[in-house]
Amino acid sequence: MRVPRVCFGVAAATLLMASVARSDDPFRVNDYGNPKRLAFEGCQTFSEKELGSALVTNVDVALAAHPAAPLAAYLETLSNGLIRGYRHAGFPDAWAVTGVDEDAKKIRVTIDEGPRYTAGEVVVRGNREILAAPIVHWLTSLYPPEGARRDGVYQNGEETTVHWVDKDGTDVKLEHPLWKPGTPAPFDEATQTRLRRQVQRALAEQGFFFSRFRMEIAPQPDGKTAALAIDIDEEGPKAVLGEIAITGNDRNSTEEILKYLDLTPGASLAAGWQADLEHRLWLSGRFTEWQVTLDAPAAGSDRAALKLNLTESPWAPRLSEPLSPEQTVLLKLRDQLADPRRWPGDLCFSADMTDATMEVVVSPTHGVLARLSDTPKPEEKTAEAKDLSFVLSDRQCGAVSRVPLGVGFWLPTRPRMQCYGSIALGLSGKLEDRELPRRLQFGFGTKDCDEEEPYRPVRIQICAEPAYFVAEPNIEDASGFTLADGVLTCRTSTMNYRVDAVTGHLLELDVLSGETSEVVARFRFEPNAFQTRLEQVQALTADCPNLYDPDAPVSSWLGLLCQERLVSSLVDTNPEVLRWLQLVRKMHEKKVFDSLDDVPRRLDFGKKTGSGDAGEFFIPPGSEDTSEKCEEARWLVYGLCLPDALFSRHSWPWTLTREIILAAAQKGQYTQAELAALWNSDRAGPIFYLLAATTLDQVSPETAKAFANRGLERTSTVDFQNDCREWLHPDGTVGQCARRMAQAVRDLEPDEVEAILGPETDRDASPLAKCIAALRSPSDRPLDDAILAALTAAWEAGLRDQVRSGLVAIRDRDPEGSIVRNPEAGSHTLR
Repeated sequence: MRVPRVCFGVAAATLLMASVARSDDPFRVNDYGNPKRLAFEGCQTFSEKELGSALVTNVDVALAAHPAAPLAAYLETLSNGLIRGYRHAGFPDAWAVTGVDEDAKKIRVTIDEGPRYTAGEVVVRGNREILAAPIVHWLTSLYPPEGARRDGVYQNGEETTVHWVDKDGTDVKLEHPLWKPGTPAPFDEATQTRLRRQVQRALAEQGFFFSRFRMEIAPQPDGKTAALAIDIDEEGPKAVLGEIAITGNDRNSTEEILKYLDLTPGASLAAGWQADLEHRLWLSGRFTEWQVTLDAPAAGSDRAALKLNLTESPWAPRLSEPLSPEQTVLLKLRDQLADPRRWPGDLCFSADMTDATMEVVVSPTHGVLARLSDTPKPEEKTAEAKDLSFVLSDRQCGAVSRVPLGVGFWLPTRPRMQCYGSIALGLSGKLEDRELPRRLQFGFGTKDCDEEEPYRPVRIQICAEPAYFVAEPNIEDASGFTLADGVLTCRTSTMNYRVDAVTGHLLELDVLSGETSEVVARFRFEPNAFQTRLEQVQALTADCPNLYDPDAPVSSWLGLLCQERLVSSLVDTNPEVLRWLQLVRKMHEKKVFDSLDDVPRRLDFGKKTGSGDAGEFFIPPGSEDTSEKCEEARWLVYGLCLPDALFSRHSWPWTLTREIILAAAQKGQYTQAELAALWNSDRAGPIFYLLAATTLDQVSPETAKAFANRGLERTSTVDFQNDCREWLHPDGTVGQCARRMAQAVRDLEPDEVEAILGPETDRDASPLAKCIAALRSPSDRPLDDAILAALTAAWEAGLRDQVRSGLVAIRDRDPEGSIVRNPEAGSHTLR
């Protein structure tokens, strides 16, 4: 996870001088942001649990609840959020008042719900030429998202259906209507903003782009329903194209552009004209950016002025010039890549690594399969090739290892969860920079699937701009493109690829090493590759037991990850690491980590539609927002709830984890102050400074050095014990697991201890051996005292040296990221 550099611009002097009085500041949130401190009064329609869940999962509330945030702003955010939620649920007069009860240490929330209304009829008034029925249809029926364009109108009997697509011609998902009679009337501002936008789109559908109207959700005399009233104050003229002004066109004349776009003054502007116009500019491959604006007609005129501000691609021919044969084939390739339905098979990626081969197969229909395998060296003829596979399909999800483990880890398919990946190919906005003309962006994540649609575990979206493919031969050495025997071959310094000239299908693509020009990775399409590979994996692992326990999802993972054969096959291990793995595996067998299985349940706030349609209490955004931002907000909220599930509130592990998540989401306005407070705190010891320095090392090396240096000053046994107390607090799940683990170690039989620690000759240098010995003797020592004594023994037996080594490595790193080492002294020095 990349943390923005700006969030950690903390100078060492600032850290040294920062005040830590924030925890005692009565004007800050402090612990009042704890959801357990909320107390509700007056709620009748929704339960306290429903209201609390909605507040916890609202990103505005989660951010305002930061301990360093102003208390007054947090109280206001709580009130506003509840008011928006109630008004979205049909309560136009709902009100919420919040206040601090200092004696009870509670936030008192008093709610006055008022009457509730359901959506009634849509009334259009003041219209003469404008038809009311299309407006009602746009508000009460499924509608296309912004940016969609018409691809045709189909008549089926008396029913007329409009087909909507995106730029690539792919069907778009229609969105749910905003006004649904019989459901709660949405009185919140965000939904009303969307309703106004829908009215504008409905008017544009009829050619009225400059109408003036008012909209009101009006409760009716029956006291139960509310009508959506739209008053047309001024219809305005139907738009007719007037003057056309084009700027930014140096290569293409105005006449060429007007002819290509089929624009003539006096033409009527039909619905969707802007989307169609922008689509044609995009499809031409001659332009990288454009801005389309339409000015309202002057008084007494129906002529609207159109302005086009264009940025031309310097690597494309003029509109009046034909594309080259190579460019034509590349555009076919673009069309094929952009629409997974047109792929000639499943996408296969393979790469040869040191002693191993990785293959990833992506099927837009069935899912994704990744396989890591190796071949024994000639001197290891008796060894079996290692094989590890991961599968996410419409039938199963999990991983399996034939060798070295011979086990599987299969989860039940979650039809509401979908993994998505996106790739954007385009030209850089800085077209004058010929060295870096390309723009390549990647994105990935997960989202909830619509239960009304067929389940697809994977969604791939390739946003490929035609301008990128038109420019490719001219950006690269044109001599590297050859078209012969129906195949376009391209050879560059970084890749070679072949394309079928007739269909545009990618035959294969090889990624080359920049130094040796050797093939390091290969892409190709192969029919039924996913099903074939899946059947191979299933045949090889049919007898492998499934380690996944649906009642213990987290501890099941621990049981898999602590298998020493698996870890040893992936990374180099030493005897101490193997001892820890054996200990964790023994603790897993004794169900020590079962409490971790409650963490996912605590983060599962229930299946919400995100709109309140199912009757649950939902807090809409304060203003109109995009679905992408809402998805990001959802994951941010879940991330902020994770420290609550693992650690004691306000401990440094809790604070550091939250600040890393907030900084990664570019919401770290209090991160600097929080780190400064921990810097000066006696609660933070060497483990904190090591983790903080490691996190900061990639984004603010100088600050990381300051933390590492500070950590080297805090390596005493007392400092380490202060560190441990923060981790071991009984309020946190981690602390609870530590206590259960300690008691389980004390209860081990002697032969079990021997099996974990191995030969006695190796134990003198083992911090774990010292830890276990101190924990088990004397047996009657109170558990908390025994845990602290055991960890102290491990610290003094070698753990301190390991932590110091990590801190020194960060402190002495040079600006380029390498360590400067004095070979004679055997120590790190700063260059």
